[in-house]
Amino acid sequence: MVHSFDPSMDTDSYKRSSKVYFHNLGLSNFNGTTPDAHWKMLTFQGLRQALDHQKVLPDIIKMDIEDWEWHVIPEMLASGSLNDVKQFLVEFHFSNVPEADSEGFWIAKFFLLKELYAMGFKITWATRNLLNVWRSRITERDIIGCFEVTFIRIQREAVLL
Repeated sequence: MVHSFDPSMDTDSYKRSSKVYFHNLGLSNFNGTTPDAHWKMLTFQGLRQALDHQKVLPDIIKMDIEDWEWHVIPEMLASGSLNDVKQFLVEFHFSNVPEADSEGFWIAKFFLLKELYAMGFKITWATRNLLNVWRSRITERDIIGCFEVTFIRIQREAVLL
């Protein structure tokens, strides 16, 4: 079964086919409504509860959530949502925001990837999205703003972060 989520499409939830469902909900690091767009957002655990899937283990999680991944993945790690996931596909976005020119911005991203690695997730495939490029205000170099990455859990690492 496939469940997809996107509150930005302004489309009601519906059953697309016998095994494919669309939900007018967004994946977030909180349960509630966004103040600006008024989208209904749920954590991964919240989505599983809404679907009555607490006992169903997801085979694959794929997310392309336009910069929200940097908030959602830490929440998923903290709540144990990724503990039983075997494949994790993420489109990582690196926004053209002033913080992106700071060292701390990139170090935080690195430590999040390191945490996934410590859980046993290894990168098995990655590609750059060349449609998302922006120029650094400091280095004046072009920066790829989006990478598609596939992680497969090889094993759990006994590594403390």
